[in-house]
Amino acid sequence: MKTKFLMLIMMSYSFFGFAQNLVPNSSFESYFPCPSTVSQFNVLSDWTIPNIGSSDYFNACAPIGSWSVNVPNNLKGVQSANTGTGYAGIYLTSLDPFSPIAYREYLQVQLTSTLTAGQQYLVQFYWSLADSSSHSVQEIGVYFSAFQINYSQPTNLLYTPQVEQVGTPLNNSSGWSVFQQIYTATGNENYLIIGNFRDIANTTLDSTGVPCSLIECFAYYYIDDVSVSISTNVTELSNFTGVTLFPNPNNGQFTLNVKGFDGEGEIKVFNMVGQQVYHYSGTFTEHDIDLTQEKNSLYIVKYSNDNGQFVKRIVKQ
Repeated sequence: MKTKFLMLIMMSYSFFGFAQNLVPNSSFESYFPCPSTVSQFNVLSDWTIPNIGSSDYFNACAPIGSWSVNVPNNLKGVQSANTGTGYAGIYLTSLDPFSPIAYREYLQVQLTSTLTAGQQYLVQFYWSLADSSSHSVQEIGVYFSAFQINYSQPTNLLYTPQVEQVGTPLNNSSGWSVFQQIYTATGNENYLIIGNFRDIANTTLDSTGVPCSLIECFAYYYIDDVSVSISTNVTELSNFTGVTLFPNPNNGQFTLNVKGFDGEGEIKVFNMVGQQVYHYSGTFTEHDIDLTQEKNSLYIVKYSNDNGQFVKRIVKQ
């Protein structure tokens, strides 16, 4: 995934502030009543559907059954929520062998405030391919609109997403993967829509090995933790020439080498909301850091001792 990450650390260094999320009900935890079966997306607060597809809402409160929208066990597979007890679900494509039309589903939400022209925003959400999907796709994006979309067809929306991931199979069905992109606003964006905006000819399908059903082949995805926040610029700082952090990106396990500046030092690692997720202090030349229990995302690593400090971004994927 190609991503850009920009943040700001002042030279005087008190750890940077984190911007407000402009997406209401961002982790799909506000609802009434509890969903009992598929296509009950309207129980969610704030979220709507921009076409006549039937996006789904899953929650741990739902009963388990043949058409269950329970979390983690439901008709599409088994997946715990990335945060809380609920998440949304959409078809990024569904192909009926008897029809040339590709069915699509989307998620739409009104932002809490209009985006500011020229301002850079970090756009992020988590996705997971449902176990029952016969295919995965390589295209998913976000479209920002000045107005609410109400498209009277169940097919792909005829809009070009301003941020999009393409060219990499979206085939993670064992956990959650993160979509992260930087977007520079034009100043009239009030709504956000998530989905696959490409037609059949421009959607890349990869088989998962799961057979198609009698009526369709499909790629179905769970979505959780959607956010749009001001991207503040981070300057990577170092008073230590030669200090290294590797590998980057990584799977959550990486090493800080401070050879030449070893001695008593302190390591702190922060996530995107400013929470400290790792801390170590002691005497070392090389130290292994383990964030495998944390989400795939961007983290900031700070190493400091009496001689100065080293600050660097690292990506867990």
